[in-house]
Amino acid sequence: MKALTGREEAMALGFDPFDGDFDDAEVLSDKIITYRKAHDCHCCAGRIAKGTRGRRQAAIVDDAMTKYRWCTVCTRMMARPGEDYDYPGWERRCEIGQCKRLAARAVTPMTARATAIACARRHAAAQVERWQGVEKALGGAR
Repeated sequence: MKALTGREEAMALGFDPFDGDFDDAEVLSDKIITYRKAHDCHCCAGRIAKGTRGRRQAAIVDDAMTKYRWCTVCTRMMARPGEDYDYPGWERRCEIGQCKRLAARAVTPMTARATAIACARRHAAAQVERWQGVEKALGGAR
């Protein structure tokens, strides 16, 4: 995996991953670190390997101390805004993580499979909508 550049790190720290989610959050620490042990990524729910770099944020939310950790890929997606600063890569990574968390909570293998299929269909439909928007934009520009 390619290491984060200094520019990517700075841009990622300028991105608010919880924009509008928490009214009373007090950020205590927000920095790019090298992980000394393995953790789970808050966005994509993937495993963060020991020795990799990523973003870590410590905050007080609803009177409780919380730490959020993001893997290298999700941190890189924070540094890559779309055309309208909508961060499409970041949003897709979070959707993948949400599907993983839903499947992990499933009671039986059958419900886990059904959850995974539903998520895949939803992602496929969203991808088709994105491409239709691109085609419209290109068609209108011709």
